[in-house]
Amino acid sequence: MSRAAPRNLSSPSSLDTLERRRTMRWMVSRSPLLVVAGLALGSGACGDTTIHALVPAEAGAGTGAGGTGTSSSAAGGQGGEGGGGGGQAGSGGEADCSPPTSACDGSCFDLSTSNVHCGACGVACSGGSYCVAGSCVCPEGQSNCDGICSSLDKDPQNCGACAYDCSAGEVCADGYCESGACGPGQALCDGGCVDLQSSNTHCGSCDAPCEGGESCSGGLCLCPPLQISCSDVCVDPATDPDHCGGCDTDCSGGTCASGICTCAAGDDLCSSGCVDLKSDHENCGDCESPCAGGETCVNGTCT
Repeated sequence: MSRAAPRNLSSPSSLDTLERRRTMRWMVSRSPLLVVAGLALGSGACGDTTIHALVPAEAGAGTGAGGTGTSSSAAGGQGGEGGGGGGQAGSGGEADCSPPTSACDGSCFDLSTSNVHCGACGVACSGGSYCVAGSCVCPEGQSNCDGICSSLDKDPQNCGACAYDCSAGEVCADGYCESGACGPGQALCDGGCVDLQSSNTHCGSCDAPCEGGESCSGGLCLCPPLQISCSDVCVDPATDPDHCGGCDTDCSGGTCASGICTCAAGDDLCSSGCVDLKSDHENCGDCESPCAGGETCVNGTCT
């Protein structure tokens, strides 16, 4: 077997390689708190080893086996694939949220009670269910049948059990399909007898479903206790940033607690939410003071 020729350590390329190695050792010895950023340094190679540029680790960085997450604001950002996010969970650090709220769609929501973000951003409760402790649940005495809260004792489409459909002309009584006309308080809807006082698909009348966290009670679609209906969605005005203290009271970019909107330092509350009056085009220097087309808001003045 032939032996490889020895390296010429006096050649320019070998000297350059040794110099890069000395530089790298000096950088590591002077700055031990470094993380790999994945950028090539110089030619990108030292012998058979690829060199990566090193940058100081930033506060709020979250690292994992699959990636690195770096916070760009006080709320923190998402981690890379396989890694943990740095700071408060949310969508890219787009809002500065305080526990127990999380950032969704640019605002802070309590994922344990929000009917539009229940347990996670974008998970909406429907079919008569509402959000409790981060899960969409049905009212007491009803069961979730394919996304619809149903009373199994009288629902002809779910009689006694989910998906157990009574035949035409039968009614559901105490969870059993029986022949005969619809009983007292029931109406014929979609070929079955339903209780218009409690049916979440036929509330008060046929084909009148309850949505947005509402459930049927007394023939009316109602929100759970302590919640109100805003744009056909049940919300908690104590914590909902889009309806803080009441419907359409926008607290976007801020935090809604006990029905009071609190903006981050340097921002002011306007009708469109929390804004920076020094740079906001639609609220330049003061709320509802927009700049004209082509102008830019600089230090609260349209220029």
